[in-house]
This record gives sequence, structure tokens and C-alpha cells, in this order.
Amino acid sequence: MSAELITHLTDLLAGTRWAGRVRARRMFGGYGFYCAERMCGIVMNDTLYLKTDESNRQEFLARGLQPFIYRKKGVDTPLSYYQAPAEALEDGAELSDWLDSAAQAAMRATAKPRKPAKRARREA
Repeated sequence: MSAELITHLTDLLAGTRWAGRVRARRMFGGYGFYCAERMCGIVMNDTLYLKTDESNRQEFLARGLQPFIYRKKGVDTPLSYYQAPAEALEDGAELSDWLDSAAQAAMRATAKPRKPAKRARREA
């Protein structure tokens, strides 16, 4: 069913600034949703979740939207992806605005310097 949602989202975006600039790739039983070559969303269980960070998460929380929760070894871990609002799933212009926000969050996340890998100590 998620493939149908991907087709629907692509159709919604056809007449917008995101037309042809979004792609979906299968991953972990769902899809990664890529904007400008960065993962700005995920589609799991027929739900679109969009990338958030400190700059845009409040918009999602103010609407009561829930995070995607990853369950590993019996522990629930919320990720930085929140449900897209229902109106964004029905209107391409609305979806474009939310994708702008998610794409910016994804760009900020990849722009952050990564911590150096820990090196093993050499024995003398």
C-alpha cells in the first residue's frame, strides 16, 4: 500500500516547485523520501513522516503530529521524523511548503560536523 501513497505524493507534487525533484527509495519495509538528494521524509505503514529539527519541530508539535517511532529490541525510539499534516496529503502546494521545511531540516542535519571516529589505542 505504501507504493500507492508514493504515487499519490508524486502526483500531488507534479504541478509544484518539487515536480521531478523528489524520489522514493525502498528501505526497511517502507520508503525513504528524498528531496535534493537528502532524505527529507519516510513513508512507513502508509504514513508520510517529514524530517524535523530544532528549527521546525514546533510546527509539527503545535498541530499534535506524532513522531515516527522505531522499535528495536523492545525499546521505542522516536526519530526526528514527524507525521505530515492531513491537508498536505491532499494539496500539492501545501505538501510543497512542508517539504521545503523538511528539506531544510535535512540539509541542516547533513551540514553539522560529525564527531571523529574513536581510534583504538596502540599498545607500546
